[in-house]
Amino acid sequence: ILRKVLPTEPESLAEFIREGVELLQPSDRQISIYVNNEDAAALTELLSTGGGEGWRILPDHLLKPGDVRIQTDSGALDGTIAARLDAIFHDLTEVNPP
Repeated sequence: ILRKVLPTEPESLAEFIREGVELLQPSDRQISIYVNNEDAAALTELLSTGGGEGWRILPDHLLKPGDVRIQTDSGALDGTIAARLDAIFHDLTEVNPP
């Protein structure tokens, strides 16, 4: 489950980004995707061949490998590993309160 929710390989991270952009449903195609410097080159190649027209991959040295932030005209998505773990923890405690 963690591999699906916390993708860190470029291919899995690219799929997470595609799903995140779809979730945000931007009205314009200017999408800024911030990733760790190490992930930027691989994701640029993967997303440019997979329907990511108008998407800008921007390296952010403050992000860790596997982290992603998506910014569009309609909103933002925090896809950092810490945020995804918090969401998992929240979901688990909502289903099974202590």
